[in-house]
Amino acid sequence: GLRASLKRIVEVETLQGHWDRYAWAQKAVRTGLRNIGLDMLAPDDVASFTVSAVCKHPSMEHEQEVRDYLLKEYGFVVSGTWGKTIGQAFRVSHMGRASSSEYLIPFLLGIEEFLRTEKGIDVPLGASLVGVEQPGY
Repeated sequence: GLRASLKRIVEVETLQGHWDRYAWAQKAVRTGLRNIGLDMLAPDDVASFTVSAVCKHPSMEHEQEVRDYLLKEYGFVVSGTWGKTIGQAFRVSHMGRASSSEYLIPFLLGIEEFLRTEKGIDVPLGASLVGVEQPGY
């Protein structure tokens, strides 16, 4: 499995293409979630290309609300955080398959839907997709 993945990265996608896709996914997630009112735990200049810690929306009592919703409605497993940020933020992976538009679009739309249906927040449909538009992996 590892050998096949590395071969695909080096021979098909190229190492630069691999990192470019992760950078695109990071930007798509962070830009999209900010556009619907969510803040990031880490500033962009120190943010990881593989995972983003996202602060819970002010309307949420606990970040577990959105994680439970995404699991139940979409089958997405989203992790919580540790230490002082438990209950205050959740972690979004944007590596591997999670760095593709096929994954990111339903994920971002799922968070929009959560805010609309569970929290009563008027989030325009597709508002979280602002960063997905370029370049499109």
